[in-house]
Amino acid sequence: MPVIINKRGIIKLEDEKTETNSHINKKQILDQDTAEMYNMSDIDEWNMKYNCNRISIEAINKIEIKKRGRGEEKKSFDKEYSEKVPGPYYDPLNNHLHIWKKDSLIPNFKSEQNPNNLYIEFTDYKKGTYCSICHIRNIMQNFNWREEPDKDVDTNIYKISCSDAYIEPLKKGEYKEFDNVTVKEKIECKKNPIKYWEKLMYKVKYIINNSKIVYNVSPYKSLMLWPWEMTSYQKFKHNNKNYKNSCVFIDTDKKFRDKYVYIS
Repeated sequence: MPVIINKRGIIKLEDEKTETNSHINKKQILDQDTAEMYNMSDIDEWNMKYNCNRISIEAINKIEIKKRGRGEEKKSFDKEYSEKVPGPYYDPLNNHLHIWKKDSLIPNFKSEQNPNNLYIEFTDYKKGTYCSICHIRNIMQNFNWREEPDKDVDTNIYKISCSDAYIEPLKKGEYKEFDNVTVKEKIECKKNPIKYWEKLMYKVKYIINNSKIVYNVSPYKSLMLWPWEMTSYQKFKHNNKNYKNSCVFIDTDKKFRDKYVYIS
């Protein structure tokens, strides 16, 4: 019993009774797609045989990886990420920041993984640099540098001509006068003696009535300072001891676990 395969790869069986029929009867048995082949032009027939759609190497590799099956389910980066638990993690939204490392330095690394796939893939092992979180490969870009556009321009026209005559440097104490140079007169700031004595008396009164300020540098170190010996930052820190609790500052002890994204 003869077998008929149409354009879409569908197999049909033809009875022996219809085998002796005319060409028109066979044409009626075939489906509509196969019947259109009889009305093809020479260009369409050539394109179908020698210029048909081709499959890429990347698509063939993906088909081969799918045939190998899939591994365990990955942990979600948004819900289950931990620095102590090695990857690969499932992150289809790419919310994590890639941390590139050599493949030998990444724990639990076996081969390249796609963060968009929920299950571990059995891809081919290749040496290189990978992300320690999602195990995606870092593909380096090779740039094709163009030629210098001004290589045909004569640069000698734009060269600055200068003399090579040697000029002896000036000795210590010597000077050279230049023409048309205006010298700005320095304005002398006269000190006000009254303000000087006012500051001095303020310090004397403060020393008599007060003691030095204990400025805490750290839990293990403190300094004894007068107010005029402190910098502006030290005064601010001393007068506002709980300034880090303000909303302006971020508490470094608290880490973001959800509702955040990385801007790259």
